[in-house]
Amino acid sequence: MASDATDATGSLTLRPAARARALAGWRRVRADGDTWIRVGTVGLLVAAIAGSHWLPAAHADFPSTLPPLLLRWVPLATPALAVPVALAAFFLLAIPSLMRLRTGVFLGALIAFVFAGSIALAAQDLRPRVYTGCCAAGGVAAVLADPIDRPTDYLANVPIVRFYGPVGIAQAYPWLARPDHGRLSLRALTHPPGAVLLAWVLDGVAHDDGAVVALLIVAIGSLAVVPAYLLGREVHGERTGRVAAILFASSPIVLLYTATAFDAAFMTVGALAMAALAAAPRRTVWAAVGGALSAGAVTLTYGLFALGPVAAGLFLMGLRRNRARAVIARAAVALAAFVVALLLLQRFAGIHLAASLATAERTQRELEDVRLRSFAYWTFGGDVAAFLIAAGLGLASLLVLQTARAWRSRRAGLETVLWAAMIASALAGVLRGETEHLWMYFVPLLAAAAAPAAERLRWEAGAGLAQAGVTQVLFWTNW
Repeated sequence: MASDATDATGSLTLRPAARARALAGWRRVRADGDTWIRVGTVGLLVAAIAGSHWLPAAHADFPSTLPPLLLRWVPLATPALAVPVALAAFFLLAIPSLMRLRTGVFLGALIAFVFAGSIALAAQDLRPRVYTGCCAAGGVAAVLADPIDRPTDYLANVPIVRFYGPVGIAQAYPWLARPDHGRLSLRALTHPPGAVLLAWVLDGVAHDDGAVVALLIVAIGSLAVVPAYLLGREVHGERTGRVAAILFASSPIVLLYTATAFDAAFMTVGALAMAALAAAPRRTVWAAVGGALSAGAVTLTYGLFALGPVAAGLFLMGLRRNRARAVIARAAVALAAFVVALLLLQRFAGIHLAASLATAERTQRELEDVRLRSFAYWTFGGDVAAFLIAAGLGLASLLVLQTARAWRSRRAGLETVLWAAMIASALAGVLRGETEHLWMYFVPLLAAAAAPAAERLRWEAGAGLAQAGVTQVLFWTNW
């Protein structure tokens, strides 16, 4: 029997029983604090974008429709969109089966999905889209190759590496990166020499084929599924590790930028360091590995100095399950491994990190885009909000929900470590703006931190996939 009817005007009305059920459902929603925490989080993040439009700094020579995000309104939908949509639908339907697979097969399937999904989204741009007069791309190979072949990007420095040699350019980096010399590309000026050296290695493997280099970067970025899983498993157990891996694989920031930003490679190295540091409080060997990996990660991007607060938080968490003396000893091992690895990199690879950072600081202060916007704008009006929006509105709301639960129970965990690292990174001002791709290395930690709060995994993953698709169709970025 139908539970509704129409009145004389044709308007839909509810029978008493149906009306009672609807009111009971509404009362449940009103009483559900978790729902309001999540809705409020999304509302605040959307308000951050809306509010930014009232700030003059948001529009000062900043080619974005949605500051502080570096995205411009350039809608484009093509028949090729059917491929990522089909992939997403298959992925969502397969989630229950994926969760039952053996660990190796499970991770392999997610790596394959991130790889294929990232390329399918990027290849949706079969026709060129232009970002403020530059960066037109069209077709699969062009979309993949163009972002790293431009004169502003890392691959443009490969001829300079060949001229100086890998050790020579690392030694000369503090001098070459001075803005008045104009020898290095724009993005290389404010990053340590490890990024340029990695571009040189990948270019050699790809035999000077930009599209192949891009595919290698997608492959490296896709591997970050593994540390996302390891972080969740180490802290919360096997199921949470798998949930974290699925949340990572469906994050918009991963699917949109893994195929178009060199930072995807930095993400995987940084996340592997975090995963090793998570296991460090209980195993000395992981402390040494985590310290050494952290040193290598910092040579790729100065932003990965965030590994400092992450390591401190993870070791503090380790005190709950391990003897204090053992945890302190392993923290010392990790720090020693970090210092020794940096000294070895300086001795044998020529990377003088402190000197390079000093030059990058000077360069960044003189960049027009940075000077036009105050430190306060990026710190309080851009960095954290932009990253959380790009990482996924649903994922960000899960993080806030898990934070509320952890703090109510007075048992801070990964979520608090992540908040501390993001706030420390913003206040440090090492990277200002563009955190929607520069902070990609936080996504595996974000997925692991938010995973315990995920109760409807298909819905959570679907929200991330939908946001990635909508962003790809409506907006364009020169990354």
